[in-house]
Amino acid sequence: MVAHSLGSRVVLSTLEGLNKITAWNTNHFNITSVHLMGAAVDDEKVSRNPLDTGDSLLDDRIVYGNFIQREVVHFFNLYDPEDNMLKPALFPSPVYYPYFEGDSALGYHGKQAGIDSPSSSIYRDIDVKNEIPNIVDSDGDHNCDLPNPFIPDSCTIDAIGENHLGYFGFRSAVTGMLIDDGAMNVVVNNWRNP
Repeated sequence: MVAHSLGSRVVLSTLEGLNKITAWNTNHFNITSVHLMGAAVDDEKVSRNPLDTGDSLLDDRIVYGNFIQREVVHFFNLYDPEDNMLKPALFPSPVYYPYFEGDSALGYHGKQAGIDSPSSSIYRDIDVKNEIPNIVDSDGDHNCDLPNPFIPDSCTIDAIGENHLGYFGFRSAVTGMLIDDGAMNVVVNNWRNP
C-alpha cells in the first residue's frame, strides 16, 4: 500500500478495519509493506498507547500502532521536514497542517518522540527531503503547485523538499514525460530490500 498526504488516514483506518475481520486474522493474512508519503496525520497516531495523544484539543485518542504491529510486515513513513503543506511557517508564507490541526504531522518529521511506537523491525521513519527537487510544477500544468494566497502571482516553493505534491515525481510541462521520480525510488528500493 502506498498513500500520500490525507490518503494516509485511509490506510491507517484500513489497517484498523482489517484487524476486525475474523477470516483475515484466522488465516494470518498481512500487508507486506505500507509507505506513507507526506502523511497528513498527527505524529502520535502511530503510537500503540492512546494516552500518547492529547497534545492538541482536536485529538480523539485514536491510535493505530497496534494495528500496524499486527497487520503489516514493513511500515515506512517517508517524511520531509521542508514539506510546505506540513511544516510551520511565518507570514507571509501560508501555514496549513499545523494551523488547522494544532499539531505536528507525521509526514513533517516522523513519529513523535517518546511515544509507544510499533517495533523498529516493522516501523521506520525515512527523511526524503532530498528526493523532492526544487521544482514548482509536479504535474506539468504550467502552474505553481502551491501558490501563496497572500501574495499574487507568487509560489511558496523555493527550495529542495518544499513541494508537497512531488513525492510521486514530476512531469515536464513541455513533453509530459517524467523528469524526476520524487520519492518513488525510495519506495521501490524498500520493496526490493525491505
